Amino acid sequence: MCSYSWRVPFHAMGELKIVISGDIGDLGPTEGKAVSYHWNPMYNVAGVLPWLLVAGVFVLFKENRRGHAWLILLPVLVFKGILVGINAILAAVAGMPAEVSIMFHTLADCLLIGFVMNWLLGERIGNRNRFVTWLLGVIVFAVVWGVSLFGIGTGQEAMVISIFIGVTVAVLMISFVLAGYLCRKKFGPVKFCLWTALWVFVLTNLLFFVIIAIQYASVGMGGIDFAMVLLQVLMVSGIYAGILIVALLPFEIILLANTFWRKRFEAVFGLKAPVPPASEEPEVQTDVDGELNHEAHEEHED
Repeated sequence: MCSYSWRVPFHAMGELKIVISGDIGDLGPTEGKAVSYHWNPMYNVAGVLPWLLVAGVFVLFKENRRGHAWLILLPVLVFKGILVGINAILAAVAGMPAEVSIMFHTLADCLLIGFVMNWLLGERIGNRNRFVTWLLGVIVFAVVWGVSLFGIGTGQEAMVISIFIGVTVAVLMISFVLAGYLCRKKFGPVKFCLWTALWVFVLTNLLFFVIIAIQYASVGMGGIDFAMVLLQVLMVSGIYAGILIVALLPFEIILLANTFWRKRFEAVFGLKAPVPPASEEPEVQTDVDGELNHEAHEEHED
């Protein structure tokens, strides 16, 4: 699929001919051979399709038609604003290619949308066996990725992004499971966030290490020192893990601090609501019973 879909008119459809041309004077032809490409108008809105899933979850499920439900989008807006700023800086300073920018935004959008949709559906995928909840969460990410795939095709770009998304989803899901398990006896928000951050860092580096080790064992590195490559990969994975930890923090604050979202958090992780303190009724009943027993005792003596 063409990476420059934004340059194609919105109304265009059918077979398009792409011709490369340039003014090279007397050195040769000014135009290359025409290349035909079938263009679907839906390609113009491919980047919007995953976000329509989020809109649908807000509209179709009544539990999300509340003001508190919109709070989950605040970290998304902040994170997207940061990404736009970073993208602009890299494009101006480092001359980042458009293909890399598209891959970068597709990766971020897929992860953000998948994460948000899991929590918007929290009460529906939660309150189940933990493995079933985990499996449903993975399916939600897979659906979002399938819709996102429509916008980038099935070429090398899709393969690279798929690897990153697969690694990231695995890291996030396993980290949450492990953090929830370690906090099952005595849950604490700070404790949970710290365990999650630790597992995200450890698992990200571990999975990237496994990937590079498999590649080295299967196809080799062409004489390149494995230790040097491994060091560079671990540096990149460490930075990536740090980005994930920082990106998770505002979501965790909303999920744990807001009552509306805390309920969904407890549903997903199978946490029981705290038992309310016992009422004073049993003590009153005891007093009444004592008086009745006392009266019965006096009648027996008479």
